[in-house]
Amino acid sequence: MLNRICCVCSAPATAKEGSAWLCSDHWLMIWSPKTKSCEECGGDGQVEYERPVVDFNRGGYLEGYMDNCEQCNGSGEVNE
Repeated sequence: MLNRICCVCSAPATAKEGSAWLCSDHWLMIWSPKTKSCEECGGDGQVEYERPVVDFNRGGYLEGYMDNCEQCNGSGEVNE
């Protein structure tokens, strides 16, 4: 059996890209979508939103609640 090693880090290779062999980490770096941390939630995936609450005696108020970020759908990352 051939010992295939990653051409970048010399780890055991699991995938071939053209003529080069890559480990799974380097193959994913090439083919996974490029993402960055979500600016809306700061990478947490949750944001505090406000909703109106009716109060006939005092006129109502805004209530804070936590929910999944609308920008990243709760993942904390968005595509570049």
